[in-house]
Amino acid sequence: SNFPGIDSPEIIGLHPNADMTFRKKDVREMLDTLSSTKPRGGGASSSAESRDQIVYDIAEEMLEKMPADFVEEAFVSQIKTMGGLDVPLNIFLYQEIQRVQAVIHKVRSTLTNLQLAIKGEVVLTDALVEVSHDIFDARVPHSWIYTLGGTEFSWILPTLGLWFNSLHRRQLQYTTWLESGRPSTFWITGFFNP
Repeated sequence: SNFPGIDSPEIIGLHPNADMTFRKKDVREMLDTLSSTKPRGGGASSSAESRDQIVYDIAEEMLEKMPADFVEEAFVSQIKTMGGLDVPLNIFLYQEIQRVQAVIHKVRSTLTNLQLAIKGEVVLTDALVEVSHDIFDARVPHSWIYTLGGTEFSWILPTLGLWFNSLHRRQLQYTTWLESGRPSTFWITGFFNP
């Protein structure tokens, strides 16, 4: 008799979705492995930009487009004009701005340090090498999504462009809320704690 090449997860009491989750994880690991083994250097052509120069230019462009910092004294006074921290949604806004400001600070400092490291002015650490590889491959650096302890620091999106666009949209949502008052509708997925 013929046995199936792949056992069903139901055999050991798991839901069929467990198999799909396993396969998605397996494919992602395989693609990450393939991506990490592809050649990283430039071609033999002298006109081609070096990998470091490409990463430096992307970091420069991102720094130019970085949203402005939220200054705590300024946004706290704006929140006070909307009723202060006694209003529950104002507490929520305050916490959201604090978290997005931490992300803005992390991204800005990482990109600045990466540029300095590429120029040779600071030490190129393993963490900066990983960020460089991620930026070159248009992936969101791990340190921008997770803390060292592994908890979620920001939002998870598949590409660096989508993630950076989301950063801008979040900053715009909070700035609009501060300047124009509480909106009648919210972009729920644009919050850390919806």
